[in-house]
Amino acid sequence: FRAAPREPADLFELTLLAEAMADAGEEAAAPHIEKLRAFEPTEAAALSARLHLRRGRIKEAGAAIEDALRRYRQDPWPTPALMGRALRTAVDVARRAAQGGDAALALRMYQLLREPFVVRVVNEERLLALLEVARICDFPRLCAEALAEQEPHVMWQRPVLEDRVECYSHGPAESDGRLARARAGRRRTLAVASL
Repeated sequence: FRAAPREPADLFELTLLAEAMADAGEEAAAPHIEKLRAFEPTEAAALSARLHLRRGRIKEAGAAIEDALRRYRQDPWPTPALMGRALRTAVDVARRAAQGGDAALALRMYQLLREPFVVRVVNEERLLALLEVARICDFPRLCAEALAEQEPHVMWQRPVLEDRVECYSHGPAESDGRLARARAGRRRTLAVASL
């Protein structure tokens, strides 16, 4: 687009250009995002969040990703790949907010990820992001809730299985069998991985 300056010819090109510019933190992405908003408001909100995040505007990024993820609970049409990247934006907002001392914003990102999106789109990615944000916010307090939707058959990914064992190593999970199941699941995964 820069080599042969022209306007995007269709919605695909508009989204591609807006996302690339937002990811690069280029303020020039904003007019393209606003054009996209007329057709795909959920995607536009997600890209606006990414632009704000790349520009260091964490509160604005938080508000925009909150708008995007709330819309995604009723709007099934955004591109799943783009919305999967929006989940990474939510995790990054939580991390940057926590690092900056804004625990309330980080916790808001956790709350946003608790509820599935329409027709459970990008659900596995959402559950992984939820667990990651729980670790950022307050893992001992939030981990059991973050894992609950996956139980008893959690994703067989080493970080999830490790988090599960760590989570259930404290409190009532020891007596109700969750810790034993978590340890057994981790053992089985490590045994299969070593084959």
